[in-house]
Amino acid sequence: MKYSYCIVDVFTTTTFSGAQLAIFPESEGLNERQMQLIARELNLTETVFMTGSREPNGCKLRNFSPSAEREFSGHAAIAAGYVLAFESYVSFESKYLELSLEQNTGVIELVISRDEQSQFFVQFSRSAEAVVDHYVPDNSQLAEMLSLEASEIGNLRYNTLLVSCEKNYLIVPLKSFEAVRSAVFSLKDWSTSVAPISPANEILLFSSKSDIPQSNFHGRIVGPQIGIEEDPPIASAMPGFAGYLSAHEHVKLGTYSYTIDRGTLATRKSVLAVELVSQRDKENRVRVGGPAVIVAKGKIDAPIDVS
Repeated sequence: MKYSYCIVDVFTTTTFSGAQLAIFPESEGLNERQMQLIARELNLTETVFMTGSREPNGCKLRNFSPSAEREFSGHAAIAAGYVLAFESYVSFESKYLELSLEQNTGVIELVISRDEQSQFFVQFSRSAEAVVDHYVPDNSQLAEMLSLEASEIGNLRYNTLLVSCEKNYLIVPLKSFEAVRSAVFSLKDWSTSVAPISPANEILLFSSKSDIPQSNFHGRIVGPQIGIEEDPPIASAMPGFAGYLSAHEHVKLGTYSYTIDRGTLATRKSVLAVELVSQRDKENRVRVGGPAVIVAKGKIDAPIDVS
């Protein structure tokens, strides 16, 4: 049996930009092993399998990298909402549509809006309480594991923190966009620092400077399980990043809107619109949104199940 899929670029309106993934909008009949084989064959950062796409109360997503299933994916939620709207799996009676999507971590809410040019903007929301730990490597250790100068580590307004918010991230502020882009993760120096005793396997680097004027932050994820040349999507880290921002005293209670981008203009640029409702000692409310574009469509034979 052949299954249809779309290649979608997320957090961009331009093809061959943003975060790329594959969406199978109707994957009923595929089991976990077959999904993993398809994800390995397509060899994208993520391949997303949807079931119940035509159900009025929402559908379920399963997200696979080429090597393993992922429990939650932020950019998969945006892509799924876009495909549901663009391919008319759902219908609009107004300019806004609310949907529920279930991933392995639970149900998330989507809001899909449509402008006068019938362009769709998809936003997912999460409620998450971050646990923050100040026990982190010092700047000299961080510089070694990131192949940077110690003077490039840090920011007057933000500190390095370990943040646990469904997933664990070591979040490191850098002084420039160039430092974020030039950082090279060193497994050797990571292994000899205090980092291996922490639960984090991903480091979110960020700077308050970017190469595009509309961004408040530029972000990049590196770590022991990420290739040196990889620049993975950052949407899934946004609940943790919001908790990180809320942990700083100058971020008062209230609602904040900001933009964070990933990638470069010369490669693949993603631009994420984020809204943080900061509630000290309570669950923060985080909304992450952006556009998407379908790059290609195709069909693939279901792998033979030999399990």
